[in-house]
Amino acid sequence: MIDLSRASKAAEQAAYAAGTHLLASRSRLAEIMITHRPASEVAHEIDREAAVLMRDVVLKRFPEHGVLGDRGSNAHDGRPVWVVNPLDGSANYVRGYPQYAVTVALVVDGEPLIGVVYDPLRNEFFGAIHGRGAVLNGALIRCGAPRATIDALAATVFPPPTSPRMASYMTELGRVLRAFGGVRRSGSMALEMAYLAAGRIDAFWVHDVHAWHAACGTVLLRESGALVESRDGEPLLLVVYDPLRNEFFGAIHGRGAVLNGALIRCGAPRATIDALAATVFPPPTSPRMASYMTELGRVLRAFGGVRRSGSMALEMAYLAAGRIDAFWVHDVHAWHAACGTVLLRESGALVESRDGEPLLLSRALAASTPGVRDGFIDLLGSK
Repeated sequence: MIDLSRASKAAEQAAYAAGTHLLASRSRLAEIMITHRPASEVAHEIDREAAVLMRDVVLKRFPEHGVLGDRGSNAHDGRPVWVVNPLDGSANYVRGYPQYAVTVALVVDGEPLIGVVYDPLRNEFFGAIHGRGAVLNGALIRCGAPRATIDALAATVFPPPTSPRMASYMTELGRVLRAFGGVRRSGSMALEMAYLAAGRIDAFWVHDVHAWHAACGTVLLRESGALVESRDGEPLLLVVYDPLRNEFFGAIHGRGAVLNGALIRCGAPRATIDALAATVFPPPTSPRMASYMTELGRVLRAFGGVRRSGSMALEMAYLAAGRIDAFWVHDVHAWHAACGTVLLRESGALVESRDGEPLLLSRALAASTPGVRDGFIDLLGSK
């Protein structure tokens, strides 16, 4: 059992360490006139230094936990994970625009339990602990009171210029501009979410964002009484995290799959004899053991190799990243594979039920790259 009060204190100390470093390092940006280094390069260097400070603080107090940085860091096998972002609003920081923040969240079993947003310029600590409310500098805060939309303020984050969702976003923005009293866009998503929790604005929306970047704001908003919703029907956080290899696999429906922030795709087409498959063995007493052994024999004779690591989540993540080409499993509740299913689909892989049931009800799943799918399914045979 995690002492959440102690963990919250560690989050505040980590955020303060990073925020203090950001303020003290601003003068280094002025040196680019002499050194001719790009400002973004210097800011990224400061960002990395602040991330190390944050990591040191939380791991000193919770050495058994993992740490995930904004640019990708450690990864996850069921351990509690600290999601740290030492500089939300980096473009603002570089230009001296006074809207940037440090964020820290503690995520346990996919659920954010602690969140801290620290604004070093205003010395404002927004914090929340699951089930205990949200605070600003120690005083309880709540989201805003009901009001007509024409009297309300909304905030947003613009999509990247090349986003395929730009057209639909502009339609949304037009509707909100015509209905709300005002729309704000500060350049720091963390601060916008904190301001909603504190009642300074009334609504916020965003596209093209990895949900784990919003882990901190999510717990703040929920604890302040605000509502946080996924707009594409997917869970807010979909991740597979491997702490031993510092690998973080993530996906959001319709937006692709990533490994430590870089887009990934499933493997290219290849002959089955050159391909790798992976599997999970059924329990020893499974009534499907005999048929599974027949399948395994066929795959062993046709594929270049078969892997069985003992972690279904990692096998599915490896298929998404192109490290293997096919995967199959019996005797599994498909919701255990919900995260891997989204990862695979977003990477271009195919995921199918083998017993005729919908994926969320199926006990037998197969996944593969499009290039090996037909041969692989033929090897497995019909159910």
